[in-house]
Amino acid sequence: MGSKVLLQIIPALGSGGAERGALDVAKKAVDLGWRSFIVSHGGSLEQEASDAGVELAHLPLHAKSPRTLWSNAQQLRRLVQDIKPDIVHIRSRAPAWSAYWAGIPSNMVVTTYHGTYNAQNALKRRYNRIMLRAKRVICISKFIHTHVCAEHPGHEGKLRIIPRGIDLNKYRFQLLPEDPSDDRPIVLLPGRLTRWKGQMLLLEALKELPLEKRNFHVRIMGDAQGRGAYEQSLHDFSRRYGLDTMVSFQPAQMDMPQAYGQAHIVVIPSLDPEAFGRVPVEAQAMGRVVVAAYHGGAMETMGAEGSCFPFDPKHAGALMHQLQAARDFLAHPAREEILAQASERVRHKFGLSQMLDHTFTVYDEVLSS
Repeated sequence: MGSKVLLQIIPALGSGGAERGALDVAKKAVDLGWRSFIVSHGGSLEQEASDAGVELAHLPLHAKSPRTLWSNAQQLRRLVQDIKPDIVHIRSRAPAWSAYWAGIPSNMVVTTYHGTYNAQNALKRRYNRIMLRAKRVICISKFIHTHVCAEHPGHEGKLRIIPRGIDLNKYRFQLLPEDPSDDRPIVLLPGRLTRWKGQMLLLEALKELPLEKRNFHVRIMGDAQGRGAYEQSLHDFSRRYGLDTMVSFQPAQMDMPQAYGQAHIVVIPSLDPEAFGRVPVEAQAMGRVVVAAYHGGAMETMGAEGSCFPFDPKHAGALMHQLQAARDFLAHPAREEILAQASERVRHKFGLSQMLDHTFTVYDEVLSS
């Protein structure tokens, strides 16, 4: 494509999936010899971005008040006049409105639709529609593509499905840990402590297990992030029903490959559908058994090899039965072969290089139009 200028606009540059995707794209642009900018409120990924040669600018793009949106628009206008980007990639609604008021032409804009953006009324739907003011709109899963088509009909021609990509050098296949001496496999539920992530549903499923089948070590790993009441309710429930001998609560861990590597089974009991959901992909890439609510992006990332155990969302009894099925699978004589097949599938479909190649193909479409 030659040397170009890419500007990505995102509320913050923390540790979430959207932020990681923005950084991966920014680094790829640098590798191609482009000038690569990210404007955001800042965050934990800034040092990595700066070390990779990505140029950073700061605006309060996380704020949603009309006054701040308008102020951001004026500063975005000046930034665009200064750096003259060829592509402007916007990854959230509030910054998209600021970009619109900044007068950034839609024929140079790419947006990524990272979530379902619930719209309970016409006003909210109009607010969400700003993400369609672009030459191309990236949907991070077939689930999101279907949602966008239903919510905003008439824009199908500009939509492109590009699943999120994982770093295959980071999430390498590993053999399962040795069978524990007490015959209790390790079950991991990673994710911030919030009700929709389903930690309470997992505890309810464990409560339904007969006492003689409570043969798991369960690790609930994540930070409360200010949700102290919910965190306390999890501890109280665990003690009340005698689960504290099998359940431990651990803080979030930056080294997720290590966390997956210590587990036999990874559980994703989300109450609401995930737009994509990196955990099922990362866990399968590393050769772990997956038990997940069957909705949203998980329907696309769980395979049919036999190492994934889907269950009806929000159904503690169904989760309980699939946990037992996953445990039984650990005794399968061909378990490592089956897990390796699942790993190879997700590595082929959801690798970082595929995501980057497809994203820059979209950029090429915009540049050549």
